[in-house]
Amino acid sequence: MTSGWCRARRSGRRSRHHADWIFAIVRTEPGSVRHAGLSYLLIPLDQPGVEVRPIRTMLGDSGFNSVYFDGARASADNLIGEPGSGWTAAMTTLGHERATSVLNYQFSFAREMEQLRELATRRGALRDELVRDRFVEAFIGLQIMGYNNIRSLTRALVDGRFGPEASIGKYYWSRWHQSFTELAMDVLESDALLGTEWDDGPDEASAAMRRAFIRARAETIYAGTSEIQKNIISERVLGLPREPKPVAS
Repeated sequence: MTSGWCRARRSGRRSRHHADWIFAIVRTEPGSVRHAGLSYLLIPLDQPGVEVRPIRTMLGDSGFNSVYFDGARASADNLIGEPGSGWTAAMTTLGHERATSVLNYQFSFAREMEQLRELATRRGALRDELVRDRFVEAFIGLQIMGYNNIRSLTRALVDGRFGPEASIGKYYWSRWHQSFTELAMDVLESDALLGTEWDDGPDEASAAMRRAFIRARAETIYAGTSEIQKNIISERVLGLPREPKPVAS
């Protein structure tokens, strides 16, 4: 593999408008098809031919970005792994992302639950036994999330890699959080329709719940959709037949 230039578009999150480098999966083997011939390459963003465009969300922030390469230079010295092994490196990266990000999420979800419990107490929502039942279910789900995290980390320590527990965790926490934020909207009742602006006053907890609800809509999509995670679990854990490939029209 030799140094060269690239022209492409790369989308994703992780505050790329603040980053100095980006990784890209690039085709480096002429004539190769599908996963073969892909390489995992680091590209400096501070150079001509690179444009980072933050994508504004409904909340007004820009956690996602599109990165455009038009003649940007990439050095073969910045290759990760062997040429042509980019797909394996990418899957390893995704496994780490799915397995380790949930650790942060678990603690932030616990804070959200305590925040919502205080809101529900103040609003009298906990007098409703159905609301109490949903709180209990959410608490149990959070404990299950924690145990799966321990199982995933144990696999990584023993085997040196993250196994399918990473996909189980991603599928579980994203659906759990959507369900939890739906509970939050039910607790807020008509206040769920108010804005999401930051507020240092007494209404900030309600606004934080509304922001969490909106963000949770995308959580079953980014870092691997729920459908992709179910395919991984069914094929690599349960040993079910692979999903048939669509027939070209």
